[in-house]
Amino acid sequence: MRCFRMFFALALALALALLSGSALAQPDKEQAQYQKVQALIDRYQGEAQTIAQAEQILREMLQANPQSALAYAGLGRLTYKAGYISGDDFNPRALDKAEEFLAKAVELNPRLYDAWYYRAYNRMYGKQLNAAREFAEKARKLDPASPRTTLLFASLAVREAKPAEAVRLGLQVLETSKDNARAVDALNLLAEVYTEQKQYDLARDAYRKALEKDPESLAAQINYANFLVEYTSEFDEAIRTAEKAKTRTDHEAVRRILGLAYYGRASQLFGRKESLEEAVRLYTLALENYPAHYDSRYGLGVAYYSLGVAKKDRALVDKARQTLEEVLEIHPSHKQAKTQLEAVNRRLAGMK
Repeated sequence: MRCFRMFFALALALALALLSGSALAQPDKEQAQYQKVQALIDRYQGEAQTIAQAEQILREMLQANPQSALAYAGLGRLTYKAGYISGDDFNPRALDKAEEFLAKAVELNPRLYDAWYYRAYNRMYGKQLNAAREFAEKARKLDPASPRTTLLFASLAVREAKPAEAVRLGLQVLETSKDNARAVDALNLLAEVYTEQKQYDLARDAYRKALEKDPESLAAQINYANFLVEYTSEFDEAIRTAEKAKTRTDHEAVRRILGLAYYGRASQLFGRKESLEEAVRLYTLALENYPAHYDSRYGLGVAYYSLGVAKKDRALVDKARQTLEEVLEIHPSHKQAKTQLEAVNRRLAGMK
């Protein structure tokens, strides 16, 4: 968050200071710089280094041309991306600041498609759907045939609770666009809608197709792993997918999904009494990735206890005691942990 605040201060101060300058733009170079910024933002997953790289390029663009609408559009998108929290939640201050940058881009060049396009998404993320639709219509007038425009309206339909329209537009992109990246975006959107409609087989199929089209798509990996954890019992596949995503980003959201996948698989093994040792290992991995998940900690405590009893190993039973005490420190009202801890203490009292 400190990097995020510093970015605001530096970017805004620089933009205001350069407004009175007279440097001439270099269109080809500016376009190349802007595309590089877009590529950086596309792969951004919370890394401060990515923000810093994009910020530096935008700073250079404004130094060369203080009236660069592209630079302001880039600042707008970068700002709301940097303000992402989780799910559909964004830092409200980030959205407000992004709106300032995007409004400036529109002022400088009312015919800049990206300024209206990102402005629509910014308003959408702020749950201001009327303004989002107004700006989306401005983008559509500038480029009605673009698959980006179609996906913009599909995304808006999702937030307006119009699933049939969202599906129609998503399928339209798949049928008409030769852009692989847009196809992956459309499949992810369709999977989201199918999931909300409890059409889980269709959702799974859409996620798999997205990964077939682009096996290295980080968004597709994260979305698919999360779907498997939340709506299926396919935890092994969720683990494989989330582990692959983790090799590219150590973002908290990825570690949370991976932790829950390990927890789900450990609970399966423990419930079936297939392998207590493996259950202990998986519960441990769950906590390494998602330490705040007290159910994983509770599961580890119970697994330690069952393994200790089976092996008549007092050290393992004592590990169970320690782990369950940790659960109760985090969640004092956890009734199952209290009951289990009492059983563990009785067992320890009877063991040599």
